Amino acid sequence: MFVSMQPKVPTLIEMKEKVSLMFDPRYMNSSKASTLSDQVTISLSSKLPAVFEYKIAEMSCIRYYMLPRNEGR
Repeated sequence: MFVSMQPKVPTLIEMKEKVSLMFDPRYMNSSKASTLSDQVTISLSSKLPAVFEYKIAEMSCIRYYMLPRNEGR
């Protein structure tokens, strides 16, 4: 059975600088927070770890910080 999950609001992308990062997909799929939230904010910067913030209810959230994969590997 396939269930299509449509977002409640459109996707919004704000870009201040061009960023090119690589992440290991094993770590991207390990978050259980995505089952608790229908909203995620992803912040990327070439100088800081990536931040994945899942909004839970009205006043809380879960944040994950992830370093990009070393391009030499």
